[in-house]
Amino acid sequence: MLVCRNFIDGRWVESRSPQRRTIVNPADTSQTLADLPLSTREEARGAIEAAGRAFPGWREVPGPKRAKLLLKAMRLMEERRDDLARTIVLEEGKIWKEAQAEVQRAIDALEYSAGEARRIRGTTLPSGFPGTWGMTIKQPVGVAGLITPWNFPLAIAVWKMGPALAAGCTVVLKPSPLVPISAEKFLQVLEQSDFPPGVVNLVQGDREVGEELIDHPAVRAIAFTGSTAVGREIYRRAAERGKKVQVQMGAKNAFVV
Repeated sequence: MLVCRNFIDGRWVESRSPQRRTIVNPADTSQTLADLPLSTREEARGAIEAAGRAFPGWREVPGPKRAKLLLKAMRLMEERRDDLARTIVLEEGKIWKEAQAEVQRAIDALEYSAGEARRIRGTTLPSGFPGTWGMTIKQPVGVAGLITPWNFPLAIAVWKMGPALAAGCTVVLKPSPLVPISAEKFLQVLEQSDFPPGVVNLVQGDREVGEELIDHPAVRAIAFTGSTAVGREIYRRAAERGKKVQVQMGAKNAFVV
């Protein structure tokens, strides 16, 4: 049976947390897929600190070189598309056709992000003062904390991580504890794509990990997809700390038939 691990500072490490969760096949709950340790705030802090140390070097990597690493990850994902789709089927419960479509969506997102890494442009602006030149340049914000849901375990993680890496941010990913295997396989792809240590990090867990990402001062941006109640709390707490926040919350529009 697989024991899920964290990926911190370029190394796979097993969590020391005594809290565990058993991951089963939702279509056949007698089939155990993995043992998931629920990592602690201290372990999340270690990943954040690793991302913080890696940020100064990563932000100086030229956009075209960041694009090459993202394209390498895309090609590896293409080679492993069947294995990734099979993981989604077993872990999350999608039918084969929809799992394949999700993997393709993730591949497309990596390709798009690689293209955007080459198009990070500033602007020149007319000034209202004589002898003054106005301009803007785009800078990465720093460490980004990414919190992803169970329903698209690969595609949403890639959609959050790809643009952050393209922009020059370092990242810490916390996937849903319902679908940890897909996240681990995605980080294996990134590991083998030669991203420098600390640029990409994975911490498996639940609320403790998410709260550390929100509260830690080194995390300068949060991207979340999940429930409305949790998204509102993340938005409030992160905004109070001056972080950039992006929340995509579940909801249903009311209508009358």
